[in-house]
Amino acid sequence: MELIIAAAFCSVLVSILLKVCKTQGFRPMQMITWNYVSASILCFYWFKPNLVHISIQQTPWLLILSLGVLLPSVFLALAKSLDSAGILKTEIAQRLSVVLSLAAAYFVFQEKFTQLKLAGIVLGIVAVLCILYSHRAAGQSSKALQGILYLACVW
Repeated sequence: MELIIAAAFCSVLVSILLKVCKTQGFRPMQMITWNYVSASILCFYWFKPNLVHISIQQTPWLLILSLGVLLPSVFLALAKSLDSAGILKTEIAQRLSVVLSLAAAYFVFQEKFTQLKLAGIVLGIVAVLCILYSHRAAGQSSKALQGILYLACVW
């Protein structure tokens, strides 16, 4: 439970930092790039990997390149979502990823849902949808559509 709380806290902290640093003149791509560079260097010195066993021929380069593009793309989508939809809706869309975990629990691991669990799931989804679609102004339909697109990318 502590790890879930820590993960949610760090997720919100990333959103706040992206929002605040953008107002200070930092560009999201600049922040994300420096984050990955510093995290790579810190991991190298912290974990001290043994590079002797690395084989150039057997390294999954396609997977590494795909992750190198997809992982930063999530943060760029997060920054765009923060700009267009705001911090509250972006965080709620991120919490919707719990739906994927629940679907995996049901379909992959054959989790049996009780009536209480189903009621909690339905109530949570309805609450999130009510918040996402509240305060929708009629004059901002294209902006709202763009916001929903970026929210879906974050999810």
